[in-house]
Parts: sequence; structure tokens; C-alpha cells
Amino acid sequence: KTKKWLKMNLSIRRAAGQGMRIIALDDYGSAFLKSKACKRLRDAGHEVHSETQALRREALISAAASADALLLTQQRTPLPQSLLSQLPKLRYILNTGRNAGHIDVEACSQRDIQLVLAGGGNPHPAAEMTWALIFAAARRIVENVEVCRSGQWQSQSGWTLHGKKLGLYGLGNIGSIVASVGKALGMQVLCHGRAGGATEKEALANGYEFVSKDALFQQSDVLSLHLKYTAETQDTVTRADLALMKPTALFVNTARAGLVEQGALLTALQAGPPGFAALDVFEEEPLEFDNPLLSLPNVLCTPHLGYVTEENMEDYYEGVVTAFLEKQQQAAL
Repeated sequence: KTKKWLKMNLSIRRAAGQGMRIIALDDYGSAFLKSKACKRLRDAGHEVHSETQALRREALISAAASADALLLTQQRTPLPQSLLSQLPKLRYILNTGRNAGHIDVEACSQRDIQLVLAGGGNPHPAAEMTWALIFAAARRIVENVEVCRSGQWQSQSGWTLHGKKLGLYGLGNIGSIVASVGKALGMQVLCHGRAGGATEKEALANGYEFVSKDALFQQSDVLSLHLKYTAETQDTVTRADLALMKPTALFVNTARAGLVEQGALLTALQAGPPGFAALDVFEEEPLEFDNPLLSLPNVLCTPHLGYVTEENMEDYYEGVVTAFLEKQQQAAL
């Protein structure tokens, strides 16, 4: 009886425009469904559902067709005009973070779909993930774990980071943390960015070496990207840049795949240099199982885990849900 009453009450609230059907898309591991923010939405009288698989095109339209509101995590789910035009019930898009590059904002405006862009994480999880990849690649951890599980022992030797050159393309909030860890490990930190910009100033203030783009690629033993992805920074790293790297160098990208010229990294890794890559971001996500990067022995791939920690996800969701509930409260006045 209680469940029936709750369902009836929710239907009445939805009919009155109060309770909404909210669907969280690309909710990997049910992170949103398990969050405190999800409970807040339900306590406020909203019906919340979650799609835990990456849905695209017709499958996404089918799953989202009944939604009054969609909840998106960062830039996981692209919402072009062609998709939005097939969601006539949609009234709100809730997106963690303020980057709306994956959403056709003009189409939303034309269809009177309100955007709620809010919720910020912190830079530490991405910086930690960068170092997790560097350590795993340098010490061949994944390969040795696989061998250990098969009943064997020590298959590959790694290499020491102390005394090596850590190259950072951009500093910013994440890159600065990565640099400080590298310095603590006894690595020589090299940086590159816009001349006279924030990266150069921070590099000089912290005793890092600010070098040219060519020098960064030529000298680094580990080179990690920490640029913000914009129209200006797209394709910043070219095939020619990668060809300058040492044959033993490690290329790391936990920022955005679009910073690298499309196809350039795969071609470079197949031919060398660089000798190895550790990647958390890709041109298309999720990766298809037959993506050639996954079959290369000199590539370590992780499924875009940079910002994905329990604490960080709670912060993201709490921020956007708070903004949405406040918006609803203001509309009701």
C-alpha cells in the first residue's frame, strides 16, 4: 500500500509540474544512483533512473524519450541537435561542471530546455591518476601482475624515475600538483606553455625549467599533457612533435584526446618514438574493444578514471543537484 501511495503521489506531483522523471545517462558503476545527491532528488519528489551503459544514437533516444530531465556527468554524453529534436518531453539538462561543449546550447534555447551547469570537483584525483599511470608504466606493473597471476615471477624490469626529466605541457591546477610530486621524487621538471603566460611564471617561481615546445618533446623522459581543451588547443600535439621524443620516452595523457592530432599518437606508437604511452582519454569513449590502441604492447589504457573517485563524484553531483533544486524553488515563488 505504501509503494502504491508513493507512486500515486509522484504521478500527481509530476502532473502538477513538481516531480520530474530524471534519467542519469552514462552512469558507470551507478555512481550517481548511489550518491547522496540522488537521494536528495528522490526526497524532493522526483523519479530518478539511471542508465549504466554508454548509449548512443537510437539507443540513447529510446532511453531518454520519457525524461523530463537528463543528468550528465561531465562531457561523457554528447547531445547534438539531431538527438535533442527527438526528445519532446525534455525540460532540463543537468550537467556536472560548466563545460557545455558536448551540448548543442542553441538547440536547447530554441526548444526551451533549461541548462543547469554546476558542480565542481578538485584537481587532486586527476593528478593522482596521472602519477598512477606513470608509476604503472615505468615499473611495468600491469605486465608483472598478469605474469604473477599466471603462476610465474618477475617478467619485466621497469626504470627509475629519480633523476629523469619530467616534461609538462601546461601547468594549471592539475599540472602544478604533478610537477610538485615529480620534484619530490628527484626528477628534473621541464615546462612549456604560452610565452609570458601563467605556466612560465609558475615554472620560474617554483624552480622548474621553462623550455621551448621542441625542447620539451626532445628532452623529456616522461611527457604529460595538462592543457585545457579548447578550439585553440585542439591538435596542439602533432605527429612531428611526437617524432622528436626519445625512443624510450613515456607519453601520458589524462587531459583530453583532442589535444593530440587525430591518429598521430597511434601512428607514432606503431613506428616509435615515443616508446610507450599511458592514456586515460580517447578520441571516442568508451573505447571499442577492437581499438588498435588496446592491442599495442607499449600502451597502457584506462577508462577515463581521472576524476572518478567517490569523493569527487559526490562533489560533482551535490553541486549540480543543489543548483537544480534551487532553480526549481525560485521558479515556484
